[in-house]
Amino acid sequence: FGHVAFAITDNLEIEGGARYTNYLTTQFTEFTFGFGFTPPTIPFAPPTTNKLHEGSVDGQVALNWTINEQHFAYALFSRGHVPSGINIFPPFRIYDEMDIKNYEAGWKANWMDNQIRTQANFYYMDIDNQQVNFESTDVVIGQDNRSAPGNTEIYGIEFSAQAHVNDLHVDLGMGYMHSDIGKFENVVDPFRTLDNGGVDVVIDLSGERTPYTPEFTGNVGVSYDFHLGGMLEGYMLTPRVDVSHTSDLKTKLWDSPLVKLDNRTLANGRLTLAAPGDKWSAIFWANNMFDKGYVSGIQNLASLYYAGRPLEFGFNLKYNF
Repeated sequence: FGHVAFAITDNLEIEGGARYTNYLTTQFTEFTFGFGFTPPTIPFAPPTTNKLHEGSVDGQVALNWTINEQHFAYALFSRGHVPSGINIFPPFRIYDEMDIKNYEAGWKANWMDNQIRTQANFYYMDIDNQQVNFESTDVVIGQDNRSAPGNTEIYGIEFSAQAHVNDLHVDLGMGYMHSDIGKFENVVDPFRTLDNGGVDVVIDLSGERTPYTPEFTGNVGVSYDFHLGGMLEGYMLTPRVDVSHTSDLKTKLWDSPLVKLDNRTLANGRLTLAAPGDKWSAIFWANNMFDKGYVSGIQNLASLYYAGRPLEFGFNLKYNF
């Protein structure tokens, strides 16, 4: 791994780095029927040995521009990868390395004597041979990983800001993301196959939205410091509320409601009482304070659903010695 930086001018810098990775994989596979770990066992398929040897180079180059003390801009290109692999089910297909190229530009700024800070960036990801786990017509048992021919595109914008104006604190963030998978034809749809009496239904998934890519995400947090008086002179009471939103998304590429996560909006709250000099503090907190029920994840072919965390609340006491 290597990294270098060079100052073009006092305010403009170019930096870059690279890394080479070498992979050597030997996979031995043997399927047997038996009675637990006790012989005898009956071979289900002939033992197979598959080998895979490859190398790959990742890297990044960035241009950093310090416009002035309050504004900073950058642009970068980076390349990463996910290694190739060998499927464990016959015909033991080898799937290709996933190549990921990322193009990004951003701007960071301070406003109102550093009372407000903002960050904005645009990104575009070009993914070649995206790896996806599918059922295939030539795999009798289980699924195998395959690489999508062509290019998958993911691009979007992100914006975040933090404001500290007197006793008011505000944090917010939002993001928009668009994605579609490359050309991906002749794929068995397990959900339509089930509805078709077990007879394979082959579809074209080209252009589908990639899994776990919500189109919109957003969050906002607000707190205010109340300076107490009287018997509590010097104490500070700070209520805070955080709200987050995630639009609907799919956990698989299939066009089925069984693999869809609905959009959700969650709210957390906390109330903090701090002693003078932060000698001690007491915090009452509540997560998912409206006790919204939702599914947070789906595993396998919609056979396992994970429930989101319900209303949770508690009390923390901290003392600084």
